[in-house]
Amino acid sequence: MQSRLDKSPVATWWWTIDRWFLAAFLSLMGLGIVLSFAASPAVAERIGLDSFHFATRQIIFTV
Repeated sequence: MQSRLDKSPVATWWWTIDRWFLAAFLSLMGLGIVLSFAASPAVAERIGLDSFHFATRQIIFTV
């Protein structure tokens, strides 16, 4: 944890960020990855692609 007396850019960012928004944002990103792993194999195999084609693309776009 960062001290409030620390004036580095990371500490300043940590104390000014809306943590609920950050948690919601990261949760939605994680949920998107999980759901793409669930839906990707069936759709990708049906159209003739690698079974995790869409999951891989989701991870690349998330990062």
